[in-house]
Amino acid sequence: MRGSITTRSLVRIGAFAILGPLVAACGGGHASSASSAAQTDAQNVTGLPIYTNATDARALSKMDRGASSYSEYAASSSDKLEDVEAWYRQQLTGATETAKNDAYESGVEFAMPDNDLVDVYNDKTGDASVVTIRLLKYLAPAQ
Repeated sequence: MRGSITTRSLVRIGAFAILGPLVAACGGGHASSASSAAQTDAQNVTGLPIYTNATDARALSKMDRGASSYSEYAASSSDKLEDVEAWYRQQLTGATETAKNDAYESGVEFAMPDNDLVDVYNDKTGDASVVTIRLLKYLAPAQ
């Protein structure tokens, strides 16, 4: 179910919490400042645009979400949610926009015609001043 937290998504969040520092320690997927957005983009295997002030990037080569498999690239920004959403509205031509506002998240999901997704949201259970950006490149139906 799109926009809701499931056991599977909680497991993915836990995996990011565990694997993110390991990936960074190995030199992969970590940008330490807003000025390093270009470095972050070089490691973005999704081909989707990464917000210019994105930091703390991490990647998963394959993850399942619902009935689909994606490669995922996630980052964060300390910019206002509205500014990040507006930037993606300009970048993602042809995207369908769905508001996300539940007990856990507030933001937008952009769905591309080729099944790629971009999630931009504030996590209501954590630091609401941090915007989470998730780029999901569609790979195939989940198996």
